[in-house]
Amino acid sequence: MILTLGLILGSFAPVADAARRKKKKKPVPVDVTYQIVWDGEGCALSTTEDLANEEEACADPFAGVTGSSFGTGPFVMPALDGLPLTLDATKPIKGTISVQSWYAVGVGPDVMGIGEAEIAVSLTGTSGGEDVIIGELTTEPYLVTPAEANYVVEFEIEPPAELARKVLEDLVLSLEATGNQMFHGVFPADGSSTLVVGAFALP
Repeated sequence: MILTLGLILGSFAPVADAARRKKKKKPVPVDVTYQIVWDGEGCALSTTEDLANEEEACADPFAGVTGSSFGTGPFVMPALDGLPLTLDATKPIKGTISVQSWYAVGVGPDVMGIGEAEIAVSLTGTSGGEDVIIGELTTEPYLVTPAEANYVVEFEIEPPAELARKVLEDLVLSLEATGNQMFHGVFPADGSSTLVVGAFALP
């Protein structure tokens, strides 16, 4: 009887082992960091520095007070990789953006930027083939002077709760220098600007 019971229990062991092996892994929260790079035609987002280019930038000399009449409008920067992405809507999306002023060659002062600047930010995507708005904002104004050419602007976007765990097939960041300023609004494609997005990934 004992021998028979042992054989029966032993026959269940492989089944139990298989069940443990097939147990699904739970997604874990991660941070996905995108950088502004150059894709050959314009600015884009990438999780690597392979396309970072110190010689390129998205720049509009008419951004600011004359932007509505002469400016190019926002620069649209699609993500080239890091997709699809399962959004963690409990985490704020954090942006750290490098912004530069224009230079005048052979004319003083060399740095031309002046005024009170703001950055209009929009983050959108697609999920299930439908367009979604993740967040839109205008940053706090900051002073631009000819004494400094390089600035760093930070912002946070709180994703809507209804986008929790949405799978994004596309992700697009749009930036535009606005405000009461002139000759400012150069976004370098050298990888110095980052966008950190909370997501879920399998371990």
